[in-house]
Amino acid sequence: DQNVVGFAPGAYYKIEISTPGTLAVVLEEVPAEMLTRIAIINEDGTWLASEDTTSPGQKITVDANANAPGWYYIAVLELNGKTHADAYAFRVVM
Repeated sequence: DQNVVGFAPGAYYKIEISTPGTLAVVLEEVPAEMLTRIAIINEDGTWLASEDTTSPGQKITVDANANAPGWYYIAVLELNGKTHADAYAFRVVM
């Protein structure tokens, strides 16, 4: 439940969970021109959930069922591949 800050065009983040549950990625800050895709991926590489924003600067939350303890990956991507000077910020909650 900490804010993570990054810069577009995008990055993958790795987290470890110890108990099954609903994993939520909350995009809290986003550059005004950024079109964003958030994806939650399990350690086998299976995409559990993903969502794209429909307008630049939109904030979203993506939920996935993390049905086993282990490593999960969060992808924060810029859909147009643009680089932005301003950072995005998100947090992961269970």
